[in-house]
Amino acid sequence: MTYAKGISLIHFIVPPTYEAKFNRQRLEDIAKTTISKAIDETNCSFSLRLTNNQGIRSLNRDYRGIDQATDVLSFPIGFDDPETGSFYLGDIIISLTMANKQAAQSNTTLQAELEMLMVHGILHLCGYDHDTAENYAAMSNLQDDILQSVQNPLTGSIHAQ
Repeated sequence: MTYAKGISLIHFIVPPTYEAKFNRQRLEDIAKTTISKAIDETNCSFSLRLTNNQGIRSLNRDYRGIDQATDVLSFPIGFDDPETGSFYLGDIIISLTMANKQAAQSNTTLQAELEMLMVHGILHLCGYDHDTAENYAAMSNLQDDILQSVQNPLTGSIHAQ
């Protein structure tokens, strides 16, 4: 897959039973928009894995020392991939179980929730964080700007730490 400015490849890692639960093309388009607004790099790639609460809990425990499920994890890597010629941003893991639950609580669609979580994850891969009040404001404002630009209703969704 090759896309215009902003992204060259999203490597989806999705169990077949999850495939019909989201619009892959819309996620690709939103990823392109997110990257073009977050960084200057024009040839990027990343992996997006959808899993369940058990899978994300295990990763959260092993890599962050937090033994509980979460909605999204981001693992920034950042290297020039000689095989693709693109800059590999890293990996995003989303719990489809948690996304479904949060979508129901927010009275929105699973697609909208996945879009918001992916945008959030990409921003982390691009170096944004919400660990201080200043960083929270910058990341939250950019995330809301991106979500509004793609007609996603889930603005104001970053929780302060």
